[in-house]
Amino acid sequence: MSDPGIERHGWNVYFHPVFDEQFEQQLLIVEALERKLLEGTMSSADYKTHVDVKLLDTLVELTDRDSPF
Repeated sequence: MSDPGIERHGWNVYFHPVFDEQFEQQLLIVEALERKLLEGTMSSADYKTHVDVKLLDTLVELTDRDSPF
């Protein structure tokens, strides 16, 4: 059986495999930045304004919070 994607209001929402792969890569990048933040090698201000953090936040916003489903 194929991956059902995410479910929203009884609908399964699927993502193209390339998008899914790039989203996962972006998540790994931001997780590495979070580790730097926790280690103290990155400031909170630098983390919040980092382009990769902003990109992931926008992707989550578009695929989750702003989804019409």
